[in-house]
Amino acid sequence: MADIAFLTERMRLGFGVDLVVDQVAAGLVERGHGVTVYASYEDGTYGHRPYRLERLGVPAMRYAPLYDLEARRRARIAGLASKPHDVFFVETQPFFSLIPQLGGRAVAVDHGVVDTRGFPLWIRANFAYVEAVQQRWFFRGARRIVTVSEWLRGQLPASLRPRTVAIHNGADHYVLASDEQAHALRRKLGVGDGEVMLLYLGRLNPSQQPYKGTAELLATFATLHGDLPRARLVMAGFGTDEDAAWVRGGGAIPFVNVPVDDMPALLGAADLFVTASRWEGFNLNVVEAQRAGAPAVAFRAGAHAEVVDDGNTGVLVESSRGFADAIRELVRDDGRRQAMSARAREWAAGFRWSDAVARYDQLIDETLNGRGVA
Repeated sequence: MADIAFLTERMRLGFGVDLVVDQVAAGLVERGHGVTVYASYEDGTYGHRPYRLERLGVPAMRYAPLYDLEARRRARIAGLASKPHDVFFVETQPFFSLIPQLGGRAVAVDHGVVDTRGFPLWIRANFAYVEAVQQRWFFRGARRIVTVSEWLRGQLPASLRPRTVAIHNGADHYVLASDEQAHALRRKLGVGDGEVMLLYLGRLNPSQQPYKGTAELLATFATLHGDLPRARLVMAGFGTDEDAAWVRGGGAIPFVNVPVDDMPALLGAADLFVTASRWEGFNLNVVEAQRAGAPAVAFRAGAHAEVVDDGNTGVLVESSRGFADAIRELVRDDGRRQAMSARAREWAAGFRWSDAVARYDQLIDETLNGRGVA
């Protein structure tokens, strides 16, 4: 068995990349590997897990080039390159900048660089720098590359694709809620048994991550609500009191900073999952919702075509008008929505962490033994 390390910016509750690192790292431990996760900072969420968690203490910095420099400085102090790990899975910036130091033991994991439209200029410049140095320099020094979707693999330069493998995330990290638990949460949120609960799950603030489309989602719901009196939109996820007030002012129900213990019931309570996001490298929330029985309405953007079986487990749309029309149709047509719900459960059950971990394990073997991707 191998000695495996993960390098990631943080290990905190509510962040998708952090959950992915946790699930893969824990799964590799179950397969007999020794695993250490190095993170700049963590909040205790993953402190009880079976792998070793160590803090590197790289402070977040406003400008990406300085962040990379500080990561390299801290790594030298920690003697990271001299540690006897067989493989380093490098998950996030600023640690991609360490790949040249790792002596051919690095596997870069690409979760994607978001669509920066709507961000301030300095943030757009940071992301442009990150994408450029990853693809033109750091990834070229990695032994192998993993992307979390085929769509992301296709975004890489052609020269990098032959040694890149797409490994879908799993979605079976939550125990499915009982009907009683789901109904209890609906009552807590003020959603009646005869109403159709639309769920959005993710960042709430419309300006901090504009590509998530929360402003468009809330505006779309406002235009539909008069025609769809049974529809109730619940917008759940990270946010502030100000974000909650904004959601409430738009006629939706805010559920801010959802406790992790409520997540299964929240997903099970939904009749339909809706997102106006215009970029997703994978979109774990869409798969989580389908696994709990909520068909999805989403834009045909990013990796959505890989995680939604269009027309069967949800509807992918090309335009804002199509988004509104799809929501309207599925709210009104109980029979079609319920048929999609059954297919969504079956479809999303195929996204298993055990399968993802098995592919990582195969990649470790191929990397250590110099074999290519099948």
